[in-house]
Parts: sequence; structure tokens; C-alpha cells
Amino acid sequence: MATFTLSACPAWRSRDSFGTSIISQPMQRLGTSQRIEARNLTEIRAAVAGHGKQLAAEHPDASFSIAVLIARGDRKPNGFDDANRRGALGTETWVQLRDREGNKLPEQADAAPAADIAA
Repeated sequence: MATFTLSACPAWRSRDSFGTSIISQPMQRLGTSQRIEARNLTEIRAAVAGHGKQLAAEHPDASFSIAVLIARGDRKPNGFDDANRRGALGTETWVQLRDREGNKLPEQADAAPAADIAA
């Protein structure tokens, strides 16, 4: 069983004439990190979902992504890298569309918080 650290940082989607991109602030943390043990991708997804829901409840207006980092020397479950690259671990569930600076867009001012969207 491998040990992972789940940590969240502010992140948001931004649209411009070139398309949509994700802007993140990895040097800033949102909430506290969580250490988990997982045998497979299903257990990692469940832990990411639980951690994200907790953070969304604590920070209802936050737009964030969750990083899944494996402990040094541990072996990743089969398919981990591919699932992480494709976003299949749910790490971007709470990333909202914002302006380039991370401010809510005018039409989002009265929108439901990320916790309601991610549920």
C-alpha cells in the first residue's frame, strides 16, 4: 500500500482568445494537507473527493485543485500517471471559471458555491 499526500492550492480556469487554461498558485496552500494510504485508483479518487468536499465546505468561495503526491520510495498503483494526467482522479473538480486574476466573473456573483457543483 502506497502513502500519498493530498494538498490543495488556489487554481481557476480562464478563457481568452486562445482558449481555456488553468492558472494555479502552487506556492499557496488552501487548508491543510492530508496523508492517505491507498492500494488503487478507486481509493485515491475517494480520498480526493472527501478531501475536496471538506475544503469546499471550509472555503465555500474557493476555486482550487488538489495535488496527489506519492511518498518517496512507494510504488504508484497501476495506471496512476495516466489517470492523473487525464484528470481522472478528480483533482480539478473544484476548479471554477474565473478572470485571469482569479476573481469571480460577474455572472458567477450569485452562483452556487463549488461544493454544490462538485456534489
